[in-house]
Amino acid sequence: MSGLDDMAETFRRKLEERARAREERLEEDLQALRARGAAETPRPDPPATEHLRAASLGQASAAARSPRVQGLLHLSGAGWLNELDSLFADTFHLARYAEPAKLAYPTVYCESLEEFFTPMVRQFDLSEHARQQMLAEEVAAAREQAERGEGGTLGYNLPGVGCYINGWLLSYGSGVSPRAALEHPEIRPRIVATAVHEKLGHGFLEVYSTLGQVKSRLGATLYEIAARFGLRPAESAVDKLREEQTNLVFKASQLVEEGWATWVENFLPALWQGVPRRFSHRLEDVVKAVKGLPPQVPNAKRVREALLTSLQWLFGEDMPASHQALQAVIVVANVSLEVDEYFGSVLGQPLRYAVGELLYQQAEARVGAYAMPYLALIAANVDPQPEQIGLSDLRDLLSSRPDLNPDARLALLSRLKLENPNDVAELARRAEAELSLTVPPVLKQPRKEER
Repeated sequence: MSGLDDMAETFRRKLEERARAREERLEEDLQALRARGAAETPRPDPPATEHLRAASLGQASAAARSPRVQGLLHLSGAGWLNELDSLFADTFHLARYAEPAKLAYPTVYCESLEEFFTPMVRQFDLSEHARQQMLAEEVAAAREQAERGEGGTLGYNLPGVGCYINGWLLSYGSGVSPRAALEHPEIRPRIVATAVHEKLGHGFLEVYSTLGQVKSRLGATLYEIAARFGLRPAESAVDKLREEQTNLVFKASQLVEEGWATWVENFLPALWQGVPRRFSHRLEDVVKAVKGLPPQVPNAKRVREALLTSLQWLFGEDMPASHQALQAVIVVANVSLEVDEYFGSVLGQPLRYAVGELLYQQAEARVGAYAMPYLALIAANVDPQPEQIGLSDLRDLLSSRPDLNPDARLALLSRLKLENPNDVAELARRAEAELSLTVPPVLKQPRKEER
């Protein structure tokens, strides 16, 4: 916990000054945030949602009956999941700013664990015998995990290759087959949410953002897959260096990545189905969880105080200074790693996932739902050039420069309030002028009707 001690120490003076007033002020900020969100959130006007939903429901049966392609059911080829890709591109006018074809790779619904793990195993430079051994080990471990009631990985995304959905696990214990789960009223929404989270959440940032390009240069997908499945890539010195670089970049962008994936996972399926949207997390629940941190957690009091101060800076009435936003996201990203199990049991996800989604909720209330993908791209418009500097320099840049820390950029962007909600050009210009953030030039171009 030495890292936590160091971070908490930087807050000590401020915590002592505000100790008596914190809880009362935080409650006031919670009320104000809820009121602002209700008053400021623009109501979306979804394009052609009704006919898309009707067509999708009709295509679901055809999707379930479609023949298997090399042992895999390609949902995007089957029809109804492709509607989600199209709805995403149409709703957010993707063609104005990027090439929609970059997201045209298939989404694959895997009915067995062998199908699910095979594409992942193929990413490793192994002999065929070693691949088969790894595959057998992953399948056995996943079965045991499911039998213990501990869940598992529902999906993963390989940018430009495919998005893979674990139909076996999604249907496990339901009494229906993975194929039948596609039409099951309780399981199908989870299939949709998983696909959106992985492909249109993580995949969108991997394909279109500057940060995604950085991760691609580092080969980050392989290292992230290895970490996710408890594996290790090759052990060369270069591999170890790239892995450490990837870990530093990953830690500085968790709120951007997981927050966006969770936000779009909730937004797009609700738009597609024409039902009220739900949120995965509420600020009051997060505050309650932080206040209820068990005393057996090492340094529980200091962790609690550091997190409450960070939440104050991120969601309070006052706009934080850039260095405050940076310190707050660093605390959330690092402190929460020490207590993932507790927050996972209380919130259903790690704390950084919850805070990430809340930052996007806060941003939506100010900039509008249709600008959200591009706010995420601005937050992820960072290239610290990790291949050209040492690890210590990379660590210093990400921990001392708010403009180079994706999560700090997101925190600052979430405070901008547009005069014209959903205006991407205004968002980009003001992010550059008022927050001194670099933005993709294409986002500053006004819409055709404004020229």
